[in-house]
Amino acid sequence: MRKLQTKLLILTVAFLAGTAGSLVWYMYRQEPTNRLIIPNARVDKLYFGTIDLVTQSGGLSRLRQTVLSPGDLEVRVWKGFSLSPLEGVILNRKEDNWTAQHVREIRSEEGIDAQVTEIGAPQSGWNLFWNEVTQQGLTSLSPPTDERCSNSVIDGTSYVVEISQDGTYRNGAFHLGLNDCPESEQMEKVGQYIGGEIDSGREQCQTTEWFACATYMQQKSRDTQ
Repeated sequence: MRKLQTKLLILTVAFLAGTAGSLVWYMYRQEPTNRLIIPNARVDKLYFGTIDLVTQSGGLSRLRQTVLSPGDLEVRVWKGFSLSPLEGVILNRKEDNWTAQHVREIRSEEGIDAQVTEIGAPQSGWNLFWNEVTQQGLTSLSPPTDERCSNSVIDGTSYVVEISQDGTYRNGAFHLGLNDCPESEQMEKVGQYIGGEIDSGREQCQTTEWFACATYMQQKSRDTQ
């Protein structure tokens, strides 16, 4: 009887040790995740259907699911969401080295595809460029809380900004064409600055081309001063 109790005790201890070991292994194997800050779930669902489709078509990962190394930073600025194709600028800083990509939605009868191209340094250089967009509020500008300013405009242009840094992901949408919405007006200024800095000069502003039309609007503003 005593031998049976001893065997049962050994089996119980072995079982508990195996279960604990499996639990530790499982927890260790879990991929790290970002803390998500989504100010407006309705807007998030509305815009990220298109963003995720273009992102996937371009072979890019979803930023909210991408955990960066400590100190690294990635900012994605999307412009469009109207009848015109979506465009995106991806700014990535790894170990103080900057890279940038331009993402363009390609529409055809077969469906939606995406073109991803590397972008050179901004015209003013990375340090001055980043200082300027930071001062203009790219990383600190909060989405409008006024209900009037959080409603999208039919066939209107919007900006969506994604930011990932130090294990935290957040985003925000800014709808243009609405009156008395300072956050959206400021985001339009940031967007025009980004477009003008990155514009290669090889395209012309015909309809809604982000970079070329930003350069055109800046030149037009200087000419009228």
